[in-house]
Amino acid sequence: MSGPGHEELCTSLAEHLRAQVTKWVLIRDLCLGNTWTREHPGIADLVAVELTWSHWECRVFEVKASRADLLRDLRAGKWEKYLEHCTRLYFAFPEHVGQKSDLPPGVGLCVWSEAKGGCWRFLSHPRPRVAEPSARLLRAMLWNLWSYGQGSERRALEIAKRHRTLAAGGRRVNDLLRACFGSRMWELEDAVAALCAQTADLRARLRARGEVVDDDNLGRRARGLRR
Repeated sequence: MSGPGHEELCTSLAEHLRAQVTKWVLIRDLCLGNTWTREHPGIADLVAVELTWSHWECRVFEVKASRADLLRDLRAGKWEKYLEHCTRLYFAFPEHVGQKSDLPPGVGLCVWSEAKGGCWRFLSHPRPRVAEPSARLLRAMLWNLWSYGQGSERRALEIAKRHRTLAAGGRRVNDLLRACFGSRMWELEDAVAALCAQTADLRARLRARGEVVDDDNLGRRARGLRR
């Protein structure tokens, strides 16, 4: 039985959590340690931290798109690496992938159903495990925040660079036009303004006739409408 893929399920689950009354800070693909070590620390598919000062609530969701992936993970015991970092650990997968009896004790289950266009529901909630965040989890979150900030900074610099390039290009075009037209530059500006007004008027007349308004039709009909 086919269904949504892993990426689609992660996105859908994050949207489901955002829509809840409880406010969550959601982190996707959070690496919980140094990946250069001999034993991989594990990458949590989705981490949800509740926005509250009253208590510490951190949930890790292991998302599975197929039964083969679920059983492989259960045999390998990868999920056990997350227990020390979260208050509750959940497996999340479509209804046909598995059931509560497949899971070890002490973990929760959240299932996706095709009903109503696709929705999530919690079938079981485990007891909270830890009262305070682990040092490794906090470091992982800081790394995630730093990486996101670095990416945002790079994107901002790229956008600023493109804007500077466009502005410089616009100044060069303006200088070239002034060199060609000199003191008659104002005549060119008036001609452009008049052309824009004529184009707007032509579009309105085409719409009044019930014709399609696009660049090709404007070109074909311009002379006929001006007569």
